[in-house]
Amino acid sequence: DILALATGYDFAGGLLKIGLTDINGIPLSEHWLNGTKTFQGISISRFPNMFYTYGPQAPTAFSNGPTLIEIQADWIIKVIDYCEEKNIKYIVAKEEAQEKWSSEIHETAKMSLFPLADSWYMGANIPGKKREMLNFLGGVPKYAEILKKNLKNDLEGYELVSN
Repeated sequence: DILALATGYDFAGGLLKIGLTDINGIPLSEHWLNGTKTFQGISISRFPNMFYTYGPQAPTAFSNGPTLIEIQADWIIKVIDYCEEKNIKYIVAKEEAQEKWSSEIHETAKMSLFPLADSWYMGANIPGKKREMLNFLGGVPKYAEILKKNLKNDLEGYELVSN
């Protein structure tokens, strides 16, 4: 028999370990020292033209991986098409939109039992890491609707800079 215990899983750690820096050269790890902040679990302010899939502040832990990635990738493709049609040079999440999204995630979590558990869902398994909800709790259908609505509203929450 073999007993394998996995420790130290850092849910947002993958993004932190690839050396991402913002437009001023500040690493993502510095931006997230006091907590993870994203806009719609797919982009990060000060990181233009950067989108990610299956990461923090999306319904990642509560979804089937391929399903969520397909929803996010389809949205990203539509955003790229939109930007090409409108001659958008770059797109970046607005700071206030990111703050609002992150705040909504934390407020929703307070209505659940998640904050009572010391688990990776809350980042509590990493010493020194801020204890916070790391996943969108509204479910995949609601999340998909939020992304669709965002696109219909001309990418509200994003700064769009034309050529």
